[in-house]
Amino acid sequence: YEADTLEAWRVWLRDTPLALATRQAALAAWGFDLTPTGRLDVETRYALRAFQLHFRPESLTYAFDEDTTAILLALLTRYRPSALAELALPAPPPALPEPLRDTVSPP
Repeated sequence: YEADTLEAWRVWLRDTPLALATRQAALAAWGFDLTPTGRLDVETRYALRAFQLHFRPESLTYAFDEDTTAILLALLTRYRPSALAELALPAPPPALPEPLRDTVSPP
């Protein structure tokens, strides 16, 4: 993902809170075997741990903080735009770069 895309999502998330179930659906869209429940259950914590270890190992929080969510949304923007569109998010931030083709490989 590009730094400007990540920053656009960070700014967007400051003003647009997302429900936990939506964040879980984003993790599932990235490829984790996760059912959005709206609860920070064991499955979600395992998926968060794996995601943060891979994409943000310098700051493990095991929580769905804004930075983790911004990274996840930036990755979906770049590599899986159709999965991002299915999340039914409020309007995405403006001026996002053109995505690559969708990929179906696991994270």
